[in-house]
Amino acid sequence: MVIEIDDLTDPAVIELLEEHLVDMYATSPPESVHALDVSGLKRPEITFWVAREGGTALGCAALKQIDSGHGEVKSMRTARNARGRGVATTLLAHLMSAARARGYSRLSLETGSMEFFAPARRLYERNGFRYCGPFGSYQEDPNSVFMTRLLHDMEATVEFFDDPEKVEQYISMAEGYDGRELIEQLRRHLPDRSHVLELGMGPGVDLELLKQHFVVTGSDRSKVFVDRYQAKHPEADLLHLDAVSLQTDRTFDCIFSNKVLHHLSRDELRQSFTAQASRVRPGGLLMHSFWVGDGEDTIEGMRFTYHTEETLRESFDRNMREITMERYTEMEPDDSLYVILRRE
Repeated sequence: MVIEIDDLTDPAVIELLEEHLVDMYATSPPESVHALDVSGLKRPEITFWVAREGGTALGCAALKQIDSGHGEVKSMRTARNARGRGVATTLLAHLMSAARARGYSRLSLETGSMEFFAPARRLYERNGFRYCGPFGSYQEDPNSVFMTRLLHDMEATVEFFDDPEKVEQYISMAEGYDGRELIEQLRRHLPDRSHVLELGMGPGVDLELLKQHFVVTGSDRSKVFVDRYQAKHPEADLLHLDAVSLQTDRTFDCIFSNKVLHHLSRDELRQSFTAQASRVRPGGLLMHSFWVGDGEDTIEGMRFTYHTEETLRESFDRNMREITMERYTEMEPDDSLYVILRRE
């Protein structure tokens, strides 16, 4: 099987795409069909590939650029006489490789919610995609489901926190540390009873401290952490949330994290600050803490990106104004820093 970029002039490929559109319109209402026709696939932000064997088209797939770090899977289709041969799996692996080569940190997709699309959903699940909210220009739609996966930057960290045994290991490692002093700094700028979203709540140590003063929504990328806390606190307001994309329609007075966003690459941190600026209300705050230093490291399977005041400022969204940034001591003198930003 050979996979090559295609110019969409082969009649067999056009027929394959037309079959795809016929199936989409037969199973979904017109307003819920997001499949592209030939002209749509020729747009400059889209690259289209065809898998062939002996000159025969077996399947196709496309990659759309959403932004510099985010791609979308489009037009995944296997020819009827080639099904069951792993064509779709091979094409998807090719798209993921191409997305990594472009420097994308995330790959997302939209597919149908109906039973017809169940095999496609299983394919994406097997390849590490997880269900998420609408992305890009998509809107909530009962006929659509949205899926996403991280690529190279956070894979090891995500895998670490998806392993229940490693989660317990992390909890033991972090025992004795909390954000009590950070929360006192936050209270100087944020009225009590404000609505705070905590990113990366982990076992919920800081969540409990925040709840003493604020209305708090906890969140974590790890479903292990979310389920673990929810089982002990059924009434808790929790979200299964990725700190990079923040795919929720809810808004907050403040978004807080304590030594969480250092698991992001510098590019992912910029994306996160942009997403946060859209999820915090006008006049609202962001407060985050980081380890001080240069470069990156991997410890116990977790990624750490170190920051100085200068590198952090390069990541801020233009709609956020710095209120304060200070170093503090957690293990060694001035080994940490926190920043408080206000949305203009």
